[in-house]
Amino acid sequence: MFWFRKRSRSTKSRLPLTRFIGPGATIAGLLALLGFGVTKGVDFSKLDSGVAQVKSQLEAPRPAPAVLTSNKPTDRIRIASFNIQVFGDKKASDNNVMGVLANICSHFDVVAIQEIKTPDARSLDRLVERINAGGGRYAGIVSPSLGRTSQTEQYGFIWDTTRIRNVPNTTYVVNDAEDRMHREPMASTFETAVPPASGRDGFKFTLINVHTDPDEVKTKGPDNELNVLDDVYLSIREFEYARQGEDDIFLLGDLNSGYGKLFELGAIPGLESVTGDQPTNTVGNKQHDHFLVDRSTTTEFTGAAGVIDFVADFGLTLEQAKLVSDHRPIWAEFSAYEQPAFTAVAARPTGNGR
Repeated sequence: MFWFRKRSRSTKSRLPLTRFIGPGATIAGLLALLGFGVTKGVDFSKLDSGVAQVKSQLEAPRPAPAVLTSNKPTDRIRIASFNIQVFGDKKASDNNVMGVLANICSHFDVVAIQEIKTPDARSLDRLVERINAGGGRYAGIVSPSLGRTSQTEQYGFIWDTTRIRNVPNTTYVVNDAEDRMHREPMASTFETAVPPASGRDGFKFTLINVHTDPDEVKTKGPDNELNVLDDVYLSIREFEYARQGEDDIFLLGDLNSGYGKLFELGAIPGLESVTGDQPTNTVGNKQHDHFLVDRSTTTEFTGAAGVIDFVADFGLTLEQAKLVSDHRPIWAEFSAYEQPAFTAVAARPTGNGR
């Protein structure tokens, strides 16, 4: 039986190792390899220098599928998070919108996706299909439908199988038996594929995919979802370290809260929102999305991170961009090779994170 003790911030109790792990930790399905067609003139290769210079139009005719032009660095990987607003059948059937989404996602090695709005995997299927039709080799996984009301959502991950593998039996939705969160987060572990001749291990990491309820991150009490997520993060970190020695645990997604306003989640020592205080909504005046990295353990982080302003990068009007999403994608870059943590003490979590 899993439990969650109600507590104030000053009397916070340490949770058992498997507080959020258990029989409810399941995954709905594994997607097949599918693919995409490239829209005109899209090139995110300059993301290597932190700048994207892209000229395109959402309404331009889509040419025949072409080989991707992105050149990914061999010694680094990029991980992204993208809330694809109401990503359901209507959006997945729009060729122009899907062309923009596929172009964005194809330039990252792993993408955590929020707000999938189909009862199965078909929206994510179509996205992966568009990517692979252009020469990619992506795969994906999707969570069960989650939420307290009929307006449920799914989480998903897609990844470049030529550079990344999803570690078997590591994907689950956290077990929130006391219903502390509107949508329980989804976690999965990945590892980079590196040349055997390098004599080095690929970078292995666990991603926690999150979309909070905006109405439940405004209060300062223990029921604020950000004050629940710190326990989720610490519980998963301890669980993953115990079962596979994993110390690189990233929490990313739409937290519906600005930089410096993450409450107890933001108070975990070493945990940093590496995209900073940049706006992440499409309009460009609010921050909702975060990529949280523990800088005391993850030496693989290169220091490069950012937010993709696809309105400017694709030459879209704001009205066109809103057809894609009301969120901008966020990303961070890491070494493709496993590196030791700063210290043995830092590498092994303390359990309570304080």
